[in-house]
Amino acid sequence: MKSGFVKNWGYSKKIIPLSILFLFVISTGPAAAQEGGQAYTVQATDTLSSLAETFYQNYAAWPAIQMATNTKAAQDSRFSRIENSDQLSAGQLIWIPSPAEAERLLGGGISLGPPELKPLTPEVLAEFETFIETARQRFRIPGAAVVVVQGNQIAFAKGFGVRELGQPEPVTPETVFPVGSTTKAMTSMLMATLVDEGKLAWDQPVVEIWPDFKLSDPAITPQIQIRHLLNMSSGVRRVDLVWSGAGLTAEQVMASLAELEIVTTPGDVYHYNNQIVATGGYIGALAAGGQYGNLAESYTDLLQTRIFNPIGMSSATTSIDAVQAQPNHVTPHDFTLSGEVIPTHFHADPGIAPAGAVNASALDMARFVMTELGEGVAPDGNRVVSAANLAETWQPAVKVTKTLSYGMGWFIEDFRGVQVIWHDGDVLGSKALIAFVPEANIGLVVLTNRTISTGFSYSVRYHLLNLLYGLEFEQETHFETQWDEFLAAIATIRADLNPLVDPATVAPYLGDYEGSWRVELRDDNTLWAVRGPYGWQLMQAEKPDEFVVNNGFGLATPLQFVEDETTGDMLMTFTLTSGEKGSYRRLSP
Repeated sequence: MKSGFVKNWGYSKKIIPLSILFLFVISTGPAAAQEGGQAYTVQATDTLSSLAETFYQNYAAWPAIQMATNTKAAQDSRFSRIENSDQLSAGQLIWIPSPAEAERLLGGGISLGPPELKPLTPEVLAEFETFIETARQRFRIPGAAVVVVQGNQIAFAKGFGVRELGQPEPVTPETVFPVGSTTKAMTSMLMATLVDEGKLAWDQPVVEIWPDFKLSDPAITPQIQIRHLLNMSSGVRRVDLVWSGAGLTAEQVMASLAELEIVTTPGDVYHYNNQIVATGGYIGALAAGGQYGNLAESYTDLLQTRIFNPIGMSSATTSIDAVQAQPNHVTPHDFTLSGEVIPTHFHADPGIAPAGAVNASALDMARFVMTELGEGVAPDGNRVVSAANLAETWQPAVKVTKTLSYGMGWFIEDFRGVQVIWHDGDVLGSKALIAFVPEANIGLVVLTNRTISTGFSYSVRYHLLNLLYGLEFEQETHFETQWDEFLAAIATIRADLNPLVDPATVAPYLGDYEGSWRVELRDDNTLWAVRGPYGWQLMQAEKPDEFVVNNGFGLATPLQFVEDETTGDMLMTFTLTSGEKGSYRRLSP
């Protein structure tokens, strides 16, 4: 992801797109695989060294791409010679040789084949532990729990830091965290158990199970299959503002799909969409005999009886009340433009439960990962799901980037020729990441209790891969650099903002708005936009109607109050870093 510029209200500030830190928005470049290599269409941001890093995890291998492309260009007019190693043109067709062919072209001086697996020794794990704690402090993470599994055994399980800043209770491997979108992998396993029993099929049209299923295009609706919901290739655009904090029921989330724009053909393109996956889980509940009008409870019951109980995930729950009743749970923490880490409350959107509602300890998440590594067999030997249908969830379905695809509830990454299967998850105040490497029989769980902690989680993941394969892959350093740039960017933004507002100036903005929003002035003269469990502090910008969000997933979002020229109504407008726009009319003071 590149740095960008936000230009609003006559001034500009350089910022780091927050999507790279917690929203996981990824662009893609098309590639056509063939024996010995693949054709690739150059994207605007590509360089030879970046392509070598992407395809071989070694930037020094770039001459192989130049040589292979020039050879192709002499044989096939579709390809363009690379005359200057510093210049590639967007749209140019080049040739990416296979690792083996690249090694041959380079004279064997660089090894680009799959790396050799190293033993997971006590010394390796001790180094891993040191790295985790150093990274936790660098990324300002209050607390984290990390587990490494080998087969159906725990190889490493440690807690780091505290459950809540200012309090002494430590994080342990038994501490319960929200695990966000890693729930999608559990929903996919649940659906695989239903396929095992013949209650549904991966390629079955959704309308066969729920005839009232509707998308915005009636011609597309009957084309949507179960797998399209779980691999997020339905073609429906992501619109989080429809549901986030709005208190929608399961049935309302499903109905909301009829209002969303369809932008690509089903099965072709990856569009991250929580409503789509949630609908998939609820379709599973209907197929299992659940009743429309009670789908949230039906889904939760299925998850408990088909996943949590047979795997032995005793701490796992979709209920925030149940989490808070357990003595060993984290406090979520938010992050502000001042770089402060502050305790906050639990946030939940029950309507999208199949896409992100699970809470669990790192040890119980490790049991789930062990079941994946065990091809459907839980750590105690109990078969939960067939190997065949579980493996179907790992199959790359749609490309996300050059080396990353999405299956059903899982990202599938090509790491130096090694398949890494993983998913992460964000709930305001926490972050989760689970991963496993089938060929190594190794799995990883990383849970943290702070918003915007992708850099920490990904650094830990790549560092473990480096240790397992004796590599010096630079991704962990890459995330550290991004973090430093991010801190510098938000400090620049924060410098021109005032946390306190003038009550008389903001009085016209206060009140209830469409979409369940409310703008309120608090006793300490801070202004807040509140929706359900979410609250954004609005920092005063240069003009009286201009503000910037100080916290949460809206961090650094410019927000403005404007009068509708036709009706005179007050409008609250903003554009999220994902590009999604919000505009809400004031209903009452």
